[in-house]
Formats: sequence, structure tokens, C-alpha cells
Amino acid sequence: MPLKPDYQIDVEQSSGPAIQIDAIPSSSSDGDRWGKDFPYTPEEFEKLKQEVFNSKRPRKSKQDFFDHLILLHAQYDAPSEVSENATDKEKEANRIRRLQSPNTRHRFVFSTWPRDPKGKPITPGNSKLGKMAANEIQHWGATLFNFYYVRRMPDFGGLQTTSTGSKLAAWMKANGEDYAKDELEFAEEEEDPEEIFPCDIAKLVDTIEMRERTGISRMLRPSDRKGKGKGKEFSRPEPFDATFKSLPILQQRLALHLLPTTLYVHDPYRLLRGRGASRYQEHSWSSQPDIVHTYRHTTSSAGREKMEKEKKKLILDREIEEALRKGAKSEEHSSALPPYGFYIPRVADSIPGPTEPWVYAMHEPPPLPSIPAEAHLYLSPSHMAGRGNHSFAYHAEWDIPRDLLVPDVLCRQCVIDEAQKIIATEDAEGTDPKWTTKRGEVVLEEYVRPEFVTNIQNEPDIFVLRERIELNTLNYEGPVRIIRTTVGYQNLARGGYCAHLSEHDRFKHSLRTTVRVTAKLSMQGDVHLDRESLNYQAFPDHFFQHWNGYNVVPPLHEPVPVGALVPQYYGYYTPNEDIPVRKKKRVVVVDEVGQSDGGDVGGGKEADTAQPEGNEMDVDEGGDQGQNGDNQHGDQSGSEDASMASEPATDVKEDEDEVEEKFHYRSPIILMENCGSPISTDALNIDDKHECASLFYRFHHAGWVHNSVAPRNVLFQPGPLTEFPLFRKNNQLASNPLHRVFSFRLIDFGRSELFEDPVVRAKEEATVGTTLEFWDLGCRRCE
Repeated sequence: MPLKPDYQIDVEQSSGPAIQIDAIPSSSSDGDRWGKDFPYTPEEFEKLKQEVFNSKRPRKSKQDFFDHLILLHAQYDAPSEVSENATDKEKEANRIRRLQSPNTRHRFVFSTWPRDPKGKPITPGNSKLGKMAANEIQHWGATLFNFYYVRRMPDFGGLQTTSTGSKLAAWMKANGEDYAKDELEFAEEEEDPEEIFPCDIAKLVDTIEMRERTGISRMLRPSDRKGKGKGKEFSRPEPFDATFKSLPILQQRLALHLLPTTLYVHDPYRLLRGRGASRYQEHSWSSQPDIVHTYRHTTSSAGREKMEKEKKKLILDREIEEALRKGAKSEEHSSALPPYGFYIPRVADSIPGPTEPWVYAMHEPPPLPSIPAEAHLYLSPSHMAGRGNHSFAYHAEWDIPRDLLVPDVLCRQCVIDEAQKIIATEDAEGTDPKWTTKRGEVVLEEYVRPEFVTNIQNEPDIFVLRERIELNTLNYEGPVRIIRTTVGYQNLARGGYCAHLSEHDRFKHSLRTTVRVTAKLSMQGDVHLDRESLNYQAFPDHFFQHWNGYNVVPPLHEPVPVGALVPQYYGYYTPNEDIPVRKKKRVVVVDEVGQSDGGDVGGGKEADTAQPEGNEMDVDEGGDQGQNGDNQHGDQSGSEDASMASEPATDVKEDEDEVEEKFHYRSPIILMENCGSPISTDALNIDDKHECASLFYRFHHAGWVHNSVAPRNVLFQPGPLTEFPLFRKNNQLASNPLHRVFSFRLIDFGRSELFEDPVVRAKEEATVGTTLEFWDLGCRRCE
């Protein structure tokens, strides 16, 4: 069913107009521009514009502008405590106190969209859709400047609603109202909604590998403090050693069909029995024999349907790309180049003007990702993340194939070398004149984004909201010579790197990598974990996605960020009863750096722990459910055989002990992103409370109710997630609380369900407001 625009979700407000901001320049000249609210005549306004452009008045920053508005809006929630006769030092301290008050809102709507006094009413029947993120919440804006108060009826000043620039611009164009020319122009320049991603996990993995190569990690380990410095070997260190907290937290989304089919769970302290442990007690990993359990990835019908869609999309996209590649001729226009290629640079190409056709070298596309056969999970009672009424959560180490996180590499020099050989062969009997004739042109494109300034009514300062930007780029236009090479992407797991890449230390690495995740276990006889896994697999994609910009999410009035709602989901794993549990002494195996085609690196033994005996582990398609009750999940369809090398190990107990383990309960496992710690409502400011509440309200908008609203089920962590962990940590150490950015997420979906009765939603909305303690401060509900 197509989405219909609906203005009924606009927030109604009868408290009069918003703070008026006179944006300069403005091309509107009607004396009734904002009706009686606008304080200038057309002549006065034109004079004001010229004064601003030519003024020598103080120029302040965008942050100064926001601070000014924030303090105006905070006159009731954080009133001033000094008189006009106070000293400058007292006034500055008072200003900082008000800005840092937890009751002061820093995200709100402050602009008003001018209406033509003779314009049509905006009604639910004639409203239009604007730009939206994937959650299809209609009020989306790239910045706070893209939200507006607007009069639905231009001649009725006492009633205003909240809307967005793109939504209003669409309505104005459809109804022929071009009164707010500046606002319409600004709406045209607004960024589009786009998904944004956490800090690149490949860069974090590379950082960890660099520490291993340079010996930094070894120096952190007590057993290696007399380290030998740099080394060319990679070993799997003891789990949960001194480097555990420096391991990257996996926060990228992984496609459901790419999750490992087999999971070897290393549990020397028998945490899988679901009895919990003291999070404050330190336990040495090597003090107990390693107990290895074999688990399998288990999916629901909804999960299998998602997996099939993911696979079909990958195949369809590749078929389209291949069709474009096969259809490419030896000469194409620069506006219609085939995928997977790049221009071979020439010195003469950096000068604007007529030029010979450029050379475009095609290369092979990256191979489609394959399903990892196995992964290893390490659990320790010393790293409990949380304890609930039905479950336990642990910070865990997840050992996975490196190429699941780090993409294959293309050597551009190999492509250039082969392309030049092909050109030499083709031109052996003379170069075709069409490649030496100056039929193309290098075009210098200049982009100038003008400075945008504004002032506030009755204030002397000018605020620079956008700096002037000048960008010059060189682009080629015209015919292009297409050269097809056979060079493909490289991966050490498929045979090593070329000589060019092998010269660099960063391409000397293990075939596996370790990241931190959260492992959630269930108590015996409880079904919440099973239900939660079903819900994770049924959640829409946008629950897991981060988007730029802001939403106004009813019943809130204020814009809030559009981060992911829930932790990233890395699979539901259940015990494989066909494979016995093994107790082994853990033996560290050096992962030697082998020889590649380039002479330095290649495949070698994997550093890993002892495994169940035998070289192959079969994963059946039908699937058993372990000891957790009814079959509510099916195993991953189309699973491949999981195989792994047999490794040195020493048995500690006899076979009867293996049989004993089989009779104990073994919890299923949900692997998910580590999203931080539970919030404390007393420690949150009003903006944070709104953002936490918006998670539940966005959940409701998608048709779900949480059914367990509590501060413990909202996690926070340092942000923004796009930054490197070190920078995120530094943000939290800032002396100014306003510089501390957090990311929030909902958890615990064992009771969550889809709803149809709006009363259910309304009840949980009220519960959210009272739980987060913000109804009286910032969320003025409409009656």
C-alpha cells in the first residue's frame, strides 16, 4: 500500500509564533510577508538587507547563533539568576550555567515558513510528501534549519504546525505559492536522506594488526613484556588478556546470509548452563581446561526469507553490472562508462582544454561474498555485561574469518601494467588516429557556495551560518578508449597478494580476526530468548540503520537524531547435539606468515584453539533446537559444510566426562552488538531524554510495542559512532557537557510484538513519558 501524506501527525501549537529569524538575503517584498508578525515594511527590509551585506558589525559563528536561540528558549526551564547590573564575569558564568542546565533544550524548531496571506489552506487532503529516511516518518530534515513552524491557514496566526522544508516546498510548488522564495531555495539545497555507517571496521582491524606487527600488543601482555619487538608471526593470544579492551567492537551490520554456519563456543567456566557468574570476580582463562561446544546458526522463516532476498539482490545487481560490462565497446562516451574501472592518469590531462581521448582501464569485479563455515566464541565470567530476570549477557570475543569484515583489495598498479601491455599490443602496427586526435576536453568546473549570514531581531550581531566555499575540479568530457584487463581483487585466503602489495607491511596479516560482541544466554526453561531471536529476524531493515538528519516523531515536538533503534544482530545459535562436547587444554598455534606470489606473504596455519576431533563438521539443513523447547526456528537453509583443520590438543578427562556434559542444559545464544550501559534518567538532559523516548516512538511508528519500558532496556555509549573509538572516548572526557555526544539503543525484545489496537500504543507512549521523566519539561502533548 503506497504511503500517503498525512498532515494530521503535525504538532499543533497555539502558543503564538516561534522566535522570528530574519534570514538575509530575502527576496520577498510584500508588506504582509508574515502578516502582522513581520516587523518591517518592504522598504525597511530592503534597507536592512543592504546594511547586513555592507555592515561592519561583529560577525559571530553558527554556534553563537544557536547559543543565543537556546538561551531565549530557556527563559522558563533555566531562567537567568543575575541582574542587568551584574559583572561581565557573573553574566558569563550565568550564561554557561543556563546552557549546561539539563533542562535546557538544544534541539528545537526555531524557524517560521512565511505564507502568502492569500494562500490556500494546507489540509490533510492536499498535503504532500517530503524527503524521508527509510523509516518513512514524514518529518525529516537534514539540519535543524530545515524544520519550520507554518500556518496551515495563512490568515489565522494563533495556530501553527511543525513541518519540514522539503514537505512544505513540495506543497508550495503543487499549489503555485512561491511567496517564501528564500525558503524554497534553501529547501532545494537540502541534503538528501542517506544511510551513514559506524567507523570502518576494516580500519580498526588494520590498527590491531599494526599493533601486533610492531610488538605494541605483546608489550601489553604480562607474559610478553620482555617482548622481542617487531615480528612476522601472528598468534591467537589468550582470550581476555590485557589487550581485550583494545579489540574493536563490531558495530557494522552483517547480512544475515553471511553469518557463520557453525559456532565453536569455548566455555571453560560452564556459563552456557545459564546460571550466571559474578561480574566482579576475576577468572584466569588458562586455569581451566577449555570446554568446546558446537553450535549452529538457526533462522526463522522470516530470517530465511530475508536471506533469500539478500542473495537475490546480490545476484541481480551483479547480473546488471555484467550486462553493462559485456555491452561496453572499445570506445564509449565519458557519461556512459561501464562499472569497475578507472582512468589511467596522464600528466597532460591536468590542463583544461582539448585533449586526446582518455584511457579507461576495466578490471574484474570483486567476488561475491561467501558464507563463512565457522567462527569461535570465547566466554568468561569476568566479563558479564548484564543480568536480567530471564537471561545473562557477556562481553565476548568473536573469532571470525578476516575477509568477513575486510574487503578484498585491488592493486591499481597491476591494472595499469596490464592495460599498458594491451595498448602496446593493439598499437603495435600503429596507433589509430582517433586515439591521438584531440576529440575530448578537460573541463574546469567551478563551484561557489555563497556565504549565508543572518541576524536576529533587535540584536546588533551578524551570525555566519555557512561559510563561503570555492571548489575547482577537472572533469573529462568526450570519447573514451576502453581497455579490458583480467586483473581481479586479491585476498590472502585465496592465494596471496601480488608483488606490489606484498611490499607493504599492512598486507602481512592473519587470515582471522577477533572482535568484541555481546553474547546473550537464557536461563533453563525460559522462552524469552527464543522469542527475541524471532523478533530480531522480523524487524525491518531500518531498525538497524543509522541515518543522517533528524526526525520529529509524534508525540514529541522537537527534532531528534535518526540512529539505529536496536543492536546489530549477529545470529541465533543453538547447540548441535550430534557433536559431543570436548574438554581440551588450549594450545596456542603460531599463525606463520606464508609466502605469496610477491614473495613475502601467503597462507599459513590458523592460530586457534583445540577443536572437536575430526576434520569436518556437517551442518544439517533440517536442524535440531538443542534443549530449548519447541522448534520455533528452522536452520539456515542452504548451509554449507563447516570444515576446519585438526589442531594439537591434549585431552584432560576421559570420554565419560564428555557424556556428562551432554546431560546439562546448554543455552541458545544471541550474538549482538555491544551498545554500552543502561541509562540513568537522573543523568540525562532533556535532549537525551527526548532521544531515548523517540526510540520507543519510532518503534511504535513501525507497528511494534516493546512491552518492557524501563531504563535498563535503553543503552548508551560514547558517540558519534562514525568516529574512531579513541575520539569517542575523548568526547566523553570533555569538560563541557555539551561536547559529550551519546548514542542510544533499545534492547530486550523478548516481550515485544506487533500491535493493531492504537490504545496499546497510547498506553506505552504514556509509560515512556513517565519512565523517562520528561513530560513536564519538553513534550507538551496536544489535547
